[in-house]
Amino acid sequence: MANSFVGSTDGDGGNMTVYPLVNGNYVIGAPNWDDGATSGVGAATWRPGTGPAPGAHSIALSLIGSTAMDGVGSSVVALTNGNYVVGSAAWHYGASTYAGAATWGDGATGVSGVVSSGNSFIGTQAIEQVGSVIIPLADGNYVLGTYLHDDGAKANVGAVTWRPGTTPSPDLITSANSVIGTTAEDRLGSGRFVALPGGDWVMANQAWDNNGIADAGAITRYAGGGPVTTPPSPTNSLVGSGVEDLVGRGLQLQRDGSYVVYSPGVDNGPALQAGAITWVRGALPVGPVSAANSLIGDANDGLYLYVGNGLTANRSLVVGRPETNHVSLITPTEFVSIAPARLADTRQGSPTVDGAGAGGGPVAAGSTLEVAVLGRGGVPAGAPAVALNVTAAEPQGSGFVTVYPCGGPRPLASNLNVTAGAVVPNAVMAKVGQGGTVCVYTSATTHLVVDVDGYFPSGSVFQPSNPARLLDTRPEATFDGLQQGAGKLATDQVLQLQVGGRAGVPADVRSVALNVTVTEPEGPGFITVFPCGGGRPLASNLNFVAGSVVANLVVSDVGAGGTVCLYTSRTTHLVADVNGWFPLPSGYRSMTPARLLDSRAEPTVDGQFTDIGLRGRGTVTAMQVTGRAGVPAETTSVMLNVTATEAAGGGFVTVYPCGIAPPLASNLNYVAGSTVPNAVIVQVGTGGQVCLFNSEATHLVVDIAGFLTA
Repeated sequence: MANSFVGSTDGDGGNMTVYPLVNGNYVIGAPNWDDGATSGVGAATWRPGTGPAPGAHSIALSLIGSTAMDGVGSSVVALTNGNYVVGSAAWHYGASTYAGAATWGDGATGVSGVVSSGNSFIGTQAIEQVGSVIIPLADGNYVLGTYLHDDGAKANVGAVTWRPGTTPSPDLITSANSVIGTTAEDRLGSGRFVALPGGDWVMANQAWDNNGIADAGAITRYAGGGPVTTPPSPTNSLVGSGVEDLVGRGLQLQRDGSYVVYSPGVDNGPALQAGAITWVRGALPVGPVSAANSLIGDANDGLYLYVGNGLTANRSLVVGRPETNHVSLITPTEFVSIAPARLADTRQGSPTVDGAGAGGGPVAAGSTLEVAVLGRGGVPAGAPAVALNVTAAEPQGSGFVTVYPCGGPRPLASNLNVTAGAVVPNAVMAKVGQGGTVCVYTSATTHLVVDVDGYFPSGSVFQPSNPARLLDTRPEATFDGLQQGAGKLATDQVLQLQVGGRAGVPADVRSVALNVTVTEPEGPGFITVFPCGGGRPLASNLNFVAGSVVANLVVSDVGAGGTVCLYTSRTTHLVADVNGWFPLPSGYRSMTPARLLDSRAEPTVDGQFTDIGLRGRGTVTAMQVTGRAGVPAETTSVMLNVTATEAAGGGFVTVYPCGIAPPLASNLNYVAGSTVPNAVIVQVGTGGQVCLFNSEATHLVVDIAGFLTA
């Protein structure tokens, strides 16, 4: 017909399916199509989605089979980049029936001709059924699961093969391009898969045998971007340790990028098939399923995933306990970023998120402002620590501000230092005190502004502490008398600061939260904080000018011997206070700082977001974070150091997740000609981007120091 795509033989339309592609085109799969007298060879035909495309299946227009009952077109899988893959599990390879084939097609033009070893990834064994499982990945590539593949005399070991999604890749299964099972009936590729953001992928194999333990099961995560060949093992996978533990019978991706593993056969003492739920947010735990990495049932047939593919409002996972008519919550234990919210502003006429803590007037010298944090701005009751941005505005003299948990003594430490008339912000990780409050002490009369941008939930791996002074190069005391009074650091000097084993910080700590202060510098310069034992990165944590006092929050990996290194480009005194730490392991990944954005004509880590010019008044800059400097796509929050420099006038910068309106909050304030840095913990927004709003024209510099995954 002149207006339609039609079959040409009786029965051609049986099992015919139209498969839409992400670019708007489509593919017609007709596995029952006959090529003349050869019945059921099948056809898959690409068609444009821009208008009518009449015609009929043919060798010139379609991908077709060559042998009766090849069934080409029985499945078509759309890839995320607009291309597609035709699965023909019944395709014949010579005398080998159901050998199967997978054929890549261009989403803009299609693919035509006869399925062959020249244009397809093929099976060569009878009933191998290549193309029966096709998993599209987030980066446009794909994975083939061939669970009936035999390895010599070992039947049905299975094979899983990564393939590129941008070009044809004819081949066949080999140990050089595929993950191949090691034991008969492992059936790799028969279980569930999860495609993670960025291209990585997770494979579940409940039938996998663990060194003779039948059907122990395994969950394995593989890096995207190329072929992988390493089979599951206890050293790279979450595995079962008992017969028919069936680890990985269930595998579900959650809306926040985490995933859940269901293992119904795990026993717990006398409780048979008690079951286990493993919620993976970040790195996959390797080794046996245990109470250390999973929720284990305590009754026969004890657990199942209750909410399926969903989380509660606070990102908890609900698990059913049908034998006891109960449910359990697995709550998040990592940092939770929230849209910044103002909790206190003592200036007249300045609002807060809920009206509380607004307009109280300047806080007198030597006074303490109590700020209620729990139950406000998205912070739940019970949160042990919060991420704040504290700003001193219009101070009437020089002094300092200390943030600490209410109900305890004020520590020997400071979070920001002020001079008369300045506007000085700083990020603070603060332990919450009695009554859900945080105390803010000021030694000089000043207005105070407090914004919250995240919290650590109850049970968090982050260990907040009362601030303690670890370093003071002036003739002043530290909390334990160590690393004090050594004098100014010289230009280009590196100081090794011992943090492990001091102020309650464990010797094997992974990362620490420090407040680093420069005072009495002899010229303009910068400080870089990094783990000792590695090279100094292209990044800075704070910038200063002669005679200034500048503080900033730094979360740094701890290096060799429990030390953190501080480099200064100019002679200055340094002060460092510790506010908490992350143990090993934790979901927070501190990293060697890397520059993501510099609006000046200066380099970044990958050449992106550089030399984009002075950011005009009222500009919003959307900066890509994920996929750069090693930041994975499933990242939920990042630790940034944001610097405003060469400002044209007084203003402020607000950092927030792209996809929402700029919130009523600020992360740093500046005046004309100044250079002001501040640490920011911010949720990653739409498309893996973070947005920066500047109220007055200025250059912006952004370094990343760490990230949290889902």
